[in-house]
Amino acid sequence: MKIAVIQPRVSYFNGGGEKIPLESMTHLVELLDVSFDLYTTKSILPVAPGYELFKSAVANNSKVTIHEIPIPKKFVPLYKIEPGTNRYRWDAESLYFNNLVYHFLQLDKPDLILSYYLPDCIVKPPEIPSILYLLGYPRTDSEYREAMISQYDSVIAISKNTADQWNQRLNPLTDIQAILPQGLDLSSQPRLVDSFNDDFFHIVFAGRFMERKGIATILEAALLLQSNTGNVKFHLLGEGPMLQEIQAFISTHNLKKTVVIEGFKSNVLDYIKSAQLCVFPSYEGEGLMNVVLESMYYNGLVITTHGNGNEEIITNGKNGFLVNPHDAIQLKDQILSLKENYLKLSQIKKEAKTTISQNFTWKVHAQKFNSVCIQAIHEKNSQLSTKNV
Repeated sequence: MKIAVIQPRVSYFNGGGEKIPLESMTHLVELLDVSFDLYTTKSILPVAPGYELFKSAVANNSKVTIHEIPIPKKFVPLYKIEPGTNRYRWDAESLYFNNLVYHFLQLDKPDLILSYYLPDCIVKPPEIPSILYLLGYPRTDSEYREAMISQYDSVIAISKNTADQWNQRLNPLTDIQAILPQGLDLSSQPRLVDSFNDDFFHIVFAGRFMERKGIATILEAALLLQSNTGNVKFHLLGEGPMLQEIQAFISTHNLKKTVVIEGFKSNVLDYIKSAQLCVFPSYEGEGLMNVVLESMYYNGLVITTHGNGNEEIITNGKNGFLVNPHDAIQLKDQILSLKENYLKLSQIKKEAKTTISQNFTWKVHAQKFNSVCIQAIHEKNSQLSTKNV
């Protein structure tokens, strides 16, 4: 089975919607009889570190082909808008790229087209089945969302909450054929980070530095904790549009000893493993965050938020902890409670690891992914056969 993956941003942007397709292709070619053609931009922006790592990993793999499509001059002004600043920027690029990639799809004739963002492939050769994989949900209304989503032959979602949130915003409702969580590589052997010493209670956040990830709540909680205890240290792993705002907050409130901006790291699991606690206080728009799943398995103590589908995997107080979005006081109190009772939390760590190992392996994901793809191809063939009768 030959699958075309349409992802224009992956060559220059490190976000969840970019990380997931790269990880998926890396693992699925080892578990299934599939090959992938990745279509992305030959970007005029700096190459994303995660994309460079992916290219190196699959350089000698004949089952993965990368097509970097040059950006025409008339599209260049769009790339002067900072990536991640607004949805217009993403939507406009998707429509540009959809037009560019159409010709390649006609020539290469994949068995299936897979997209991860709504406008990425709304126009494609009619005989090729297409799947839209919803990784998160929109936070605003749109007048054209229903028209776009109807162009896909099949729609799947990373979590039940993602599917429900989409259908709350769609009229008519969309038939979401499957809930397909991502898999995790449970064979990694993270190393301890040398700078994590016993003098501090180390807390890790990993993700884009953007508003909806709850960075502001982390900073507010850090400020509150600084007056309660002097030996808590937050490590912020990532990059994004809020970087200067974060730096300013740290400087204004003298938080340099409490909050450390680590930037992009290729060894995120090392930090997750080394920390005492992982915190992801997202506000909205999330699907099922891989970094939450990774932290549950490789660390065991995770605080995240209600309302983002985390209830599908976390039972509060049993295998993780849930707080309300935007509530810095509740986050601070939960962190203090875990710090004070840290030596008594072994059962919660065990439950967290078991939850992941039983439900979120790549083998489990691959089996369901294969079924979804076969069904989409079968249904498209049936439609074409009926039309030809």
